[in-house]
Amino acid sequence: MIKRIFIVSLFVAGVVIAHSQEYCDTLKWKSLKTYYLGMNEGSFYRLGQLDGAIINIDTLPVFYLGFQTVNISNDTYFASEGFAITFTYIFYADTGMIGHTGWQSINYPFNMIFFPNDTIRGTSVDTEFDLPFIINQLQEVKGVELEEVSYWQIITGIFYTTKDGYYSDSVFSLGADTSTFYVVRGNTSIQEIENPSIVSVYPNPTTCQLRITNYELREGTEDYTIYNVVGQKILQGKLQNEISIINVASLARGMYYLRVGEKTVKFVKE
Repeated sequence: MIKRIFIVSLFVAGVVIAHSQEYCDTLKWKSLKTYYLGMNEGSFYRLGQLDGAIINIDTLPVFYLGFQTVNISNDTYFASEGFAITFTYIFYADTGMIGHTGWQSINYPFNMIFFPNDTIRGTSVDTEFDLPFIINQLQEVKGVELEEVSYWQIITGIFYTTKDGYYSDSVFSLGADTSTFYVVRGNTSIQEIENPSIVSVYPNPTTCQLRITNYELREGTEDYTIYNVVGQKILQGKLQNEISIINVASLARGMYYLRVGEKTVKFVKE
């Protein structure tokens, strides 16, 4: 499946850091999770983990970001020092492919001394993820409708500290967290059945194959379809036996629905 990659430039507040052109090639900070947040009277509150989230633009048109990262080095970072966190915003659709990079960065002081294995927890990032604005840009600039976007991604990580300077691209990639999420409008029309025991999938989550057990399939074949969270058909075929194997290695990371006849089961591709 060919994917369209489109980066939207967003405006974020930040401080320009004076730095040398030397890069640190040692991984020292590992991003663990990225969260999406709401704001009430100037205060952030956590709504959930961004990876795997299904965000409805009708009920949450704007959200903010937070992150959790751990010092995996043997170094100590003092409150007088600082760091910069960066985000890349990527949108994947099913038609065509264009690619360019857009990095957004915001700089912060360490708010305490961080020793080895210490975690920066729940830091709120003052960057607004304005879904109506982004969707409008997708429509006007690239002619892409919301329904064409299969899934969204944000890559989050620390790429600079005043102690180390800038981290190399490879080190940043090793330390970054990639969150795949979905944006929908209204109902997605895909509902998981209340009692899916007559159809089971294993392993779940999966990285390569799904083992499908259909307890109702005794003779003949039965159609199956895999949908993404916005109801687009991704794969389809026939189950030949009571126990069948489906290769899902080509699917992007994220949540999907397997429909067999009138039965629907949710699974996660890692």
